[in-house]
Amino acid sequence: MQKNWIDRNVDLKLLVTEIGKFFTDNDFDVTANETESGYQLLARGSPNYEINGQVSVTVDGKPEEFSITIELQSESKVFSYPIILTTIFGGGFLFRQFFRSDEEWMKLKRDFWQQIDGIVAWLSGSADTSARRS
Repeated sequence: MQKNWIDRNVDLKLLVTEIGKFFTDNDFDVTANETESGYQLLARGSPNYEINGQVSVTVDGKPEEFSITIELQSESKVFSYPIILTTIFGGGFLFRQFFRSDEEWMKLKRDFWQQIDGIVAWLSGSADTSARRS
């Protein structure tokens, strides 16, 4: 899922730091990297959100016009086996795990976007003040 903002003048480095705090506060292991067009964060391994895979967050753009994308890079093994084998050998457990992970993913996205909306509002205009400090 992706959201776009315009005319906010947000210091993107500070935004990425705050996004990283959201994930570390929820016990994720987080790595952040700068890309050509912005930043990418990878978060994995939280006991608070038992999702199957890692979360990828991309922040692209400029302080006055940027987008944030959140995606789940799944490690699902449920559908990688033939259906008959999955059904015979523990398919019920695998399907339960898959759907539980999906519910946790929806919960994480909801919490993430609520937090991001507040962070972006709080950081509006921060690119102007950061530039003056430099």
